Amino acid sequence: MSGSDAVSQIRELEQKYTRLLEARVAELESRLIGAALEDGTTTVSSVSTNVVPTPATLDSGTEKDPKKKTEPDKADDKPKADASTTTEETSRYRVVINRLDSDSGEYKDKLSLQNADDETKSQAFTLRKRLRVKRGRDGEQFLKATGSEVEIHFAPLQALLERVLRKYSQTGPTKVLQSPFEALIFSWEKASDEANRTDFDEGDNEEDVEMARADLKELMKMVSTSSGDEALDRFFKTKDILNETKTITFESLWTLFPPGSLAVSSPFLSTAQVFFVQQSKTETQFSYYNEAPETNFHIVVYSYDWDGSFFNRVPYEFRIPEFQDKKSIFELPIYPIDMHQAGDEGAQDGDKVEKLKASLRERGRDYRDYCIAKRGKQTFQYDGMACYKAGGDLFGSDYDDSSSRYYSIRRNKKPPIVKANTRGVVVVDFKSFLEYQPPTAPILGEQQRYDKSLECSCDDCKHHRDDVYRYSWDNLPPDQEMTDEQYLLCPPRVLGYSLKDKKWMQFAVESLKVADLADRTNFDTKLQLHPDHKELIWKSVQSHRKQNILDYTTGKGKGLVILLWGVPGVGKTLTAESVASLVGKPLFSVGVSDIGLEGSKVETNLQKVFDLAGLWEAVLLFDEADVFLEARDTTKSDIQRNTIVSVLLRVLEYYEGILFLTTNRLKSFDIAVQSRIHIAIEYGDLSVEQRENIFTEFLAQLQHQGLVDEWGPITRWVTEDGKRSSFNGRQIRNLVSTAMGLAHAEKRGLIRADLVSVASNTTAFNNALAEREAVYRNAQFRPRY
Repeated sequence: MSGSDAVSQIRELEQKYTRLLEARVAELESRLIGAALEDGTTTVSSVSTNVVPTPATLDSGTEKDPKKKTEPDKADDKPKADASTTTEETSRYRVVINRLDSDSGEYKDKLSLQNADDETKSQAFTLRKRLRVKRGRDGEQFLKATGSEVEIHFAPLQALLERVLRKYSQTGPTKVLQSPFEALIFSWEKASDEANRTDFDEGDNEEDVEMARADLKELMKMVSTSSGDEALDRFFKTKDILNETKTITFESLWTLFPPGSLAVSSPFLSTAQVFFVQQSKTETQFSYYNEAPETNFHIVVYSYDWDGSFFNRVPYEFRIPEFQDKKSIFELPIYPIDMHQAGDEGAQDGDKVEKLKASLRERGRDYRDYCIAKRGKQTFQYDGMACYKAGGDLFGSDYDDSSSRYYSIRRNKKPPIVKANTRGVVVVDFKSFLEYQPPTAPILGEQQRYDKSLECSCDDCKHHRDDVYRYSWDNLPPDQEMTDEQYLLCPPRVLGYSLKDKKWMQFAVESLKVADLADRTNFDTKLQLHPDHKELIWKSVQSHRKQNILDYTTGKGKGLVILLWGVPGVGKTLTAESVASLVGKPLFSVGVSDIGLEGSKVETNLQKVFDLAGLWEAVLLFDEADVFLEARDTTKSDIQRNTIVSVLLRVLEYYEGILFLTTNRLKSFDIAVQSRIHIAIEYGDLSVEQRENIFTEFLAQLQHQGLVDEWGPITRWVTEDGKRSSFNGRQIRNLVSTAMGLAHAEKRGLIRADLVSVASNTTAFNNALAEREAVYRNAQFRPRY
């Protein structure tokens, strides 16, 4: 007989036994209904009755070999009551219906023929099915099955269940199990193995253990066929089909997620991530806005994350809205890792799971390295997608805590998350991210940290449940190695700050690489500055940390403050960028909008800026810092401006890094600020030679990329016309960029005519504003003392 014929024959036998079983259920159910109606006029709805199944495999879903014959249990040879009898006097297993007694008005067990004390003496357990009186819309009362419980009487069975269910239940002998019997369902395979064991451990009372195993087998049969819990009965009836089709019903979702098990989700940029399950529940929420109630399946899971000081378990919550019929497991936002199927088409599911685990462990090692980078080494190059909260700025967000709470209350919405492609230098800094963003800020894609109380912290739970909840993982120091499972549960992102975008962001681990920031190219070739000024800056930067002339007050006078002033677009910001590259440090650029102008916040925010610059060992740039440099009002009429300047002066005293201040005007300059400045360089209009060099630099980049069609005519235009224009550096960059845009629009390379067209337009605009520019220069750069 072929394998397929054997499987077919087994299925036919299963169907035959199922039909016989259902017939027996119908017979006993009719008897039960008759008994329930003896004391009143109530009807019975959805009553499940005890049925002892025919001899078959305990769980067809876990049968390893369909050809293997079922051996008779040794316990069956012992002189005991026949487990298949339906007579209470002779059975070790009692089934009762707990329902309302019309005489006493209390809920009592029915169908009991013996005194309560006598009933349990020789019985292993009682399955108690609960019926409760309900009232329909038409006012008619009916009995509704509302679950069940198993009361364990046989002490050896209590001890056996304690050992089998220890991972998911309280310590101590198991005396009562409540439907839907989560601990038993989650331990089903282990319980099945224990029920079918024929060997014994040292010290076992073999007779008691053998009988307890037979009792456990009978208990599992009852739970899997007629438990008294309607949803659980439906689960067992369909679970083989659901397993085969990888689908699940809403009411059975909980069976997928045993506490402590591993699950896969993709909350960050659709990137696979592994969590371990803490708890799950189904909950119906009623809206404050007269909307229909919503039923969701809630599952709380843990990731293993860095907080800037230690590695800790971090909880998140996933919600699955109620759905009808069944749904593919892979359509769920989170599913068990053992069911993962992505990967090579020809690979077995188990191989795909192991391949996923291996890749995530490797990613976890990279994640740890980025997290624990030493001070001054937290800067990395980034090229890829990143996430940030809409409205976020340097020190908080337009969506503050109150706004975030509004989003969470109003239909469980969250602050909007923006996904954007980011390229440039970033700083990985979890501690600052968590400090300067609101507590409600998303930290894993759109996921916020789950902030409700989760778990028992008593010593008993921590001792007996560590394999489930990983209590011992918390507060792992950075110098201690992780386990493979800890690496596996690390997230696919780090938290930090994008220096280019000026935003706190979530960065993908796989898009980071170590940055080599030291580069003299910009300073030597791109920066159009007088050689004497370049040399002055270079020598000052190289020696500022080695200086011997310090302030008498400890900690003061260690910084280097450079003022760059002049008309726009002549290289002030480029100078700061070039110096940062020269010394191999990140450039941290801030403006007035980042710090604010409110007197109560200025000092705090300024101090935060200097703290971050020191923490990252960055070159700090205050771009367009006019408001910080203006002379204070001696009449004290402008208290806000006086406060801002005073705060800057105080903070400057103790700053130890390199600070650039740029301004387009010197209308009024505070004398105290002047005394804090080490170097001041004026930037005038570009010379003809500088203008030609800037044109050539931008155009050479395009030529190198193969985007120029007329290199000769273009370079002649630069030497004949372009360099003699009045364009500043920013205008030259914009001119070349716009001309390249014209070429792209016509799907060709850059030609001379593109530059001539844009230059003509820019010149006309400059001429129209020439008179106003003259007034501006006169007002801004004529010092007033």
